[in-house]
Amino acid sequence: MDLDDELRRLFSDDRLDLAVRPGTDAEIVTGARRIRRRRHAIASAAAVVAIAATGIAISNFGAAQTLPPANSLSNVSPTPSVSTTTVTPSTVIETHIVTVTVDAPATVPEVIGGPVGYGKLKLGMSQQEAQATGVLVEPSDGAACPAFASQSVPSDKAAVVISPKAGVSRITLPGFAKTSTGVGAGSSASDVKAKYPNAVQQEKKITVAMQGQLSWRFVFLFDNAQKVSVVRMELTTSDCPLS
Repeated sequence: MDLDDELRRLFSDDRLDLAVRPGTDAEIVTGARRIRRRRHAIASAAAVVAIAATGIAISNFGAAQTLPPANSLSNVSPTPSVSTTTVTPSTVIETHIVTVTVDAPATVPEVIGGPVGYGKLKLGMSQQEAQATGVLVEPSDGAACPAFASQSVPSDKAAVVISPKAGVSRITLPGFAKTSTGVGAGSSASDVKAKYPNAVQQEKKITVAMQGQLSWRFVFLFDNAQKVSVVRMELTTSDCPLS
């Protein structure tokens, strides 16, 4: 028995106390049919949505399961490792060789029978010969016996004295020079006398006569501490005032 027949049977039952107006049963049946159609449409729409959602899920699941071919893994390049090397800077040592030319030896050879002097400068040289050595500096004055400073003793304007007749009559030695016996600046009077037994002392000066081609002597001047401060070589036959 369907819904229409059941409703008609219900409303035609004599046991009901309600008075039903004519046509009421038809209206109720029509409304019931409308509700049933709506429910069926809603159920159909829900089924369609469920089917669509299931399809999307299946599609996504298939995409997520897509893997690259096994042989493609061999084409993956490993990440290169980076190594850091600390380089210690090297120190370069530059050696510069400086050559200093000294125009004379540090000792005075005491020659017998030959020219005596210091370096290029010799006792008895003429003024022209002495200036040709390049050792002399311009004369200090225009005296009869020209006096010169020398490259080795630039502070003494009378380091070299030249006689127009006898030639170079005085050569003053630099402070670092010593005689062949080791006497020089800083030596005591006793040192000089020990090395030169013929030494003659005159106040702050000791003279020692030497043998050679020319007659000459050592002159040792002393400071207040009684130490040799200046050593000179002088001609004993010079006509120039030397002392």
